[in-house]
Amino acid sequence: DDNITTEREGARKEAPFTALAQITKEMFSSLDPGACVPFLTHVQQVFIGSTVILNDKRRGRIIQYPRDYSAMPIVEIDPATIVNLNNEKDLSIIEYNPKG
Repeated sequence: DDNITTEREGARKEAPFTALAQITKEMFSSLDPGACVPFLTHVQQVFIGSTVILNDKRRGRIIQYPRDYSAMPIVEIDPATIVNLNNEKDLSIIEYNPKG
């Protein structure tokens, strides 16, 4: 659903991670995993190295994704703080800047 990542009246544009989470959630039920897995793998690789802002205002960098096709990345806040967003349900990415 492209409405997730598109700015429109009455709704805030979401980071693409919301769309990836929806694809991941539905890939073994209503979507074709044969198409979803290569797509998710590619998109996840593109996001590695991108900077993000979490809903608690911390900034970090996407360093990897879990190998189990989890929807959310692992983010390095600083060298001593690594956060797996799949395990931290109260945290989310509110903004991201592609690596450049």
